[in-house]
Amino acid sequence: MLTPGELRKVCQAATGSLRYMIGLGLYTGMRLGDVVTLRWDAVHADQGSIEITPMKTRRLNKKVRLPIHPVLERPANEHRKRAIVRVGFHSLRHSFVSLCAAHRVPQVAIMELVGHGSPAMTALYSHAGDEQKAKAIAALPAFAFDAAKKRGGKRRSEG
Repeated sequence: MLTPGELRKVCQAATGSLRYMIGLGLYTGMRLGDVVTLRWDAVHADQGSIEITPMKTRRLNKKVRLPIHPVLERPANEHRKRAIVRVGFHSLRHSFVSLCAAHRVPQVAIMELVGHGSPAMTALYSHAGDEQKAKAIAALPAFAFDAAKKRGGKRRSEG
């Protein structure tokens, strides 16, 4: 998974077709094969969606409808910088799943968006960043310590 800072750098440095491919990968979770074979007739701008049958699961003949993120609707600013990516395109798919999870998108919705057949597969794609982990720890209640304070007891510091 790419960190938000890495994603920002990649998006800002990418130009031309690569910029659109990265945008599609990041904001739809599509695999590279599906991005490069995407046809205009699969894009339903009037409905705000893209409808594809992912190549990897084509044998199941299951269509996936993907909402179009507003970023994909805007014209991209072209930059003269060269994109240097030390991870593969598939990292964008992992980033898509992780961003959805971080923003509390229900797992069943993520599964349907990326075409996974099981929660276990989606879990393999979802990675929590340091910030998410810190927030999770900070959100835990301090039951034992609250009880000691209320009883008038002092907390011993551990050194």
